[in-house]
Amino acid sequence: MSLKLVSSRNQKSFVCVSCQVEQDSHELLCPDCGAEGCVVERETEVSETETLQKRPRARAALSISQTPPKRIKTGRNAWDTALGGGFVRPSSTLVYGPPGVGKSTSLLRIGCHVARQLGGLALYGSAEMPAEHLRELATKIKIPSKELACLYVQDSPDFEDMLADIEDLEPAVIIFDSVQRYRWEGSLGETELRNVVTTAIEVGKELRAVTLLISQVTKDDVFVGERGMAHNVDVEIVLRSAGKGLVGIDCPSKNRFAATPLGAIESLY
Repeated sequence: MSLKLVSSRNQKSFVCVSCQVEQDSHELLCPDCGAEGCVVERETEVSETETLQKRPRARAALSISQTPPKRIKTGRNAWDTALGGGFVRPSSTLVYGPPGVGKSTSLLRIGCHVARQLGGLALYGSAEMPAEHLRELATKIKIPSKELACLYVQDSPDFEDMLADIEDLEPAVIIFDSVQRYRWEGSLGETELRNVVTTAIEVGKELRAVTLLISQVTKDDVFVGERGMAHNVDVEIVLRSAGKGLVGIDCPSKNRFAATPLGAIESLY
């Protein structure tokens, strides 16, 4: 069956009205005949067949590779267990749990380790605590200097500042702590949070980064924001206190890369 396309789109082009030779751009002098002021813009119709030929084509299922995604070890056995072997690149992971359970501590340590493995940078967006506090935390949990050398910290709560650094640094690991504290065009709210989360995931995919989004929680230890936030990410991780400096890492409901999400317990420090 053939598909007949009848619509078209307009595309700019240029032509010298003196010699009728097409040009790539507007020029004061025609490079072919030397006439002055004769190169003008004109519109040409381009069939959408060209656009259709460039789009991704559907593939036969039997031709699609069944090779599982390569896993990136976190440096923490409990996290690797909960994730089903480690992170995948690119991917987005939502991490939440009660205050003080170790979300920032865990992701600071893991982010530096993963970035070092990937030979790239880790950009930690700290919308809650100053960069100096995060630096002190890195010393407290004894992050190796080779891994710490991969770390950049942006402590502005304006999402635009974080995006600018992502564009400049092109990090392999991006951490947003926490997504609810970021201002979108100067404002906070449900719509703004949705924009922050959606954009964070999209830019991470473009860079093939490991994107980690830390979320605040309600009094019932449920992450703040609409359920669509969990739907958009690839993996959902819940941290819980396990007593005496221990933290539990669980993947109870969603992991696009592991058929059976698991849980584990580790020491926070």
